[in-house]
Amino acid sequence: MIFTKIVLLLLLTTIIGICHGSVIPREGDYIFGYMSDLAYSNDNITNSFRFIGLKDDCQQWRILLDIKDNVRMIIAVSVLSNNVIIAFKGSDDIGDYLTDVNILLWKCQYDKECGFIHAGFANAYNQIKDDIYNFFKGLTQEYDVYFTGHSLGGAIALNALSDFIARNKTSELPNISSITAVTFGQPPIGEGKFVDWINRNKDQYVYRRYVNINTRTPVEEYDPITYIPMYYHPNAPFKYQCRDNECPMTSVGLHSLDLYNSNIFNPKYSVCRTDCYFKSSSTFIYNKVFYCPTGDNSLIIGDYASKFYGDKFSVCRFNSKSEFNTYKYKAGVSCNSGTTYTSRLIDQKTGYIHNESAGKGRETFIVLENQNLIFPLTSFQYTVNFTQSVTPPTPPSNLTYALLSNANQTSDKVELKVNWDANHKVPVCSMKYNLYISEVGKTWTKHEYTESSSVSRISKIVSVLSKKVYTLVVTSDNGLESHPSNIVFIQH
Repeated sequence: MIFTKIVLLLLLTTIIGICHGSVIPREGDYIFGYMSDLAYSNDNITNSFRFIGLKDDCQQWRILLDIKDNVRMIIAVSVLSNNVIIAFKGSDDIGDYLTDVNILLWKCQYDKECGFIHAGFANAYNQIKDDIYNFFKGLTQEYDVYFTGHSLGGAIALNALSDFIARNKTSELPNISSITAVTFGQPPIGEGKFVDWINRNKDQYVYRRYVNINTRTPVEEYDPITYIPMYYHPNAPFKYQCRDNECPMTSVGLHSLDLYNSNIFNPKYSVCRTDCYFKSSSTFIYNKVFYCPTGDNSLIIGDYASKFYGDKFSVCRFNSKSEFNTYKYKAGVSCNSGTTYTSRLIDQKTGYIHNESAGKGRETFIVLENQNLIFPLTSFQYTVNFTQSVTPPTPPSNLTYALLSNANQTSDKVELKVNWDANHKVPVCSMKYNLYISEVGKTWTKHEYTESSSVSRISKIVSVLSKKVYTLVVTSDNGLESHPSNIVFIQH
């Protein structure tokens, strides 16, 4: 049944995931922290969309698959770049913790020379790997593949990376352009021989792992989950020092995914659409940050509830990245910041609270703070909804093309007249359009145009190489998000 669903979903997305994306650099690793956090969600999000930036472009990502069996996994595909992210959930129930403590060595099955690996982590990956295989076998073009996860999810991601390294060498899984793993607070998964094997193949992949540390103690502390006796990591981590007043009282607090995401946050690789919605019931020790682009008159609606009577929390709002950068969590002090512009939406309250506030500026940061000093590991239920006054752009429609006559018969190029309906429903004077054209399976060429809202049908002329098969799409862009037209295939 799962395989059938994958095939149907792939049929829906094959025609739109057609460009070859550039590999996401380290500066964009917040995307993987965001997806790792999304994997903890209690809701099934199959066929839902997220808008996440890839540097200067706001990309639409489709959650193609959300499996919630013994191992939670989500697969997200970027609509206009060949990027696939597979995120695995970390430990949050008794079954996961039993997996973590199963530290027996297991013969590595990925390659005859890969030694021995952690039995619990390998078994968790084995429960989900057939679904991953079926997904990739249904692809019809090359993708850049990313495995990610926090804690146990990171260990499963490294197992997946190891498996794909071996399979990629034998061409068992075609249509893979590159393989990357990015993990947070990940425990080691293998002994010395496994480490030697994966390092011998390091030209086959990119692997980044993050570890939170605290050097403000007499003896340097680090995320303790990243260490298991007799197991080794194949590389050195990227270490992040906890910031002033955010360092936990014990080293266990360094394992918080929220702390990892706070350290690597980059607004160019984060949520980028004009309306944002966050809903969860989760445990966090210090604070939880929500970011969304906003309009000057945006309405921010929040519903917050402490799970246990007496649990205190605060909610803060910052109206720009520069304001947010002055913020430092401090227990017992709400919205501790060096700026006078911080809004304390809720100041150390308990129970259920509904709050509405007007956004200001082009971006908003909402920070939900745990102010329960006695029992910090408690759960909060919250819904944060950024309701925008900015109307999303209407997608262009009726995209067509006409092949113009080639007066120069010796030229290897031809001209196309590309036409689309503007569908203006947004009260603006002009709209930006991005025309993307690519030879199927290769890199997009992007053409940018700004057109008056009085124009209903737009025509542009572009040149392409003759005797090639191309794909064509147009997006409307209001500066915060973009929406694609229908897809057109060109063969001449």
